[in-house]
Amino acid sequence: VLALLDCESGDTAVDLGSGTGYFVPRLSRAVGTAGRVHAIDISDSAVKWVSKLAGEKGLLNVEARRVEADDPARERRSADRILIANTSHHIEGRVAYAQKLHPAHRRKGQEHVLDFTMHSPIGPPPERRLTVDTVVADLQAAGFRTEVLEDTLPHHYVVAARRR
Repeated sequence: VLALLDCESGDTAVDLGSGTGYFVPRLSRAVGTAGRVHAIDISDSAVKWVSKLAGEKGLLNVEARRVEADDPARERRSADRILIANTSHHIEGRVAYAQKLHPAHRRKGQEHVLDFTMHSPIGPPPERRLTVDTVVADLQAAGFRTEVLEDTLPHHYVVAARRR
């Protein structure tokens, strides 16, 4: 997943829906000490968990913050990479939500949606999952150019999105 994100030293990465912070230490290393990681979630307990994780691991470039379910609270031109892992299927009003993320992308910014395939043996019930075509359509409706990335992930797809 980190190879697909292609983070560079000094980048600002956002882990949207960071949950327990699986990607946080990995993103922290990928952006280096000159970069920043914003771990955002709607759950107070997830934010506390990630803050504790960052403190224990000495991840000085990580900030965990709570956001509202309908607003990612990102400033204009504030992100080089946005990772939305196993989260899109939880978001209500995905097109409007993506439109709020659009201005946060820096000129060469990218957003990567990673979610469960319809046939994955793990993940949410199939009726809660999103097809890759649905994710692509939602992102395009929000003003993004999209690309379904070829990968070797056994249970997930990845859609990359960039500003038009």
